[in-house]
Amino acid sequence: MRRHVKPVAYAPGALTTGNLFLGFSSIVCSFNDQFLPAAWMIIIGGFLDLLDGKVARLSDNDSRFGAELDSMADMITFGLAPIMLVYKPVLQNYGKIGLLIGFFYIMCGAFRLARFNIQPPKKEKSNFTGLPIPTAAGLIASFILFTNELFGEPGFVWPMLIIFLTITMGVMMISSIEYICFPKFSWKTGKSRAKLILFLIYFCLLAIFPAYVFFPTAVMYLLSGLIAAPFSHFHHDLEEEMSEINV
Repeated sequence: MRRHVKPVAYAPGALTTGNLFLGFSSIVCSFNDQFLPAAWMIIIGGFLDLLDGKVARLSDNDSRFGAELDSMADMITFGLAPIMLVYKPVLQNYGKIGLLIGFFYIMCGAFRLARFNIQPPKKEKSNFTGLPIPTAAGLIASFILFTNELFGEPGFVWPMLIIFLTITMGVMMISSIEYICFPKFSWKTGKSRAKLILFLIYFCLLAIFPAYVFFPTAVMYLLSGLIAAPFSHFHHDLEEEMSEINV
């Protein structure tokens, strides 16, 4: 008897494939000096990447194949595409050093994805170890869009800042700094309802003023891990001391 497959079962794979297509399209746009569309495709790819995992879990279709395909798509859209975005207008001008900077980011992105893939699966993940690669790519792409909206020209006119962002994103991806996962919302408590309402307001602002909102959001997320890191280490040390006392 032929097994009936629900259409929703194809949704995660379709979203991942869409993410992969956007990454490829972004690279093509960068080759053709269409840098703003290239940046937007990376940003949109980030939203598809956020959705595919959620849809896979909600539809109970979270497979090993899907996880591996997702990593391949992420490597293209968030590993290679951001470097192609900044290579021709900035990194290419620095010769071998620019080439090494671009490779460093791609290498760190590959390490970040590999580390994520070998982690034991958890039903409820509260933190990421290292800056997620979609955020790193989104910060670079959104900087181009933010500066273009604010000053009328992309941020390529500040090459050293582009280089600084590229290297910093690479370092943060392979760091041990913890970052919170996408928050879960509920309508059961007043606190959760307030968070949900604020989150919906934020998404409305993001939809209306995306070029202005996304870059500051990415920067705040980046800083949140750096600010929380000392407290996180203190908490872990305290837990270890308490466990030794209990023993």
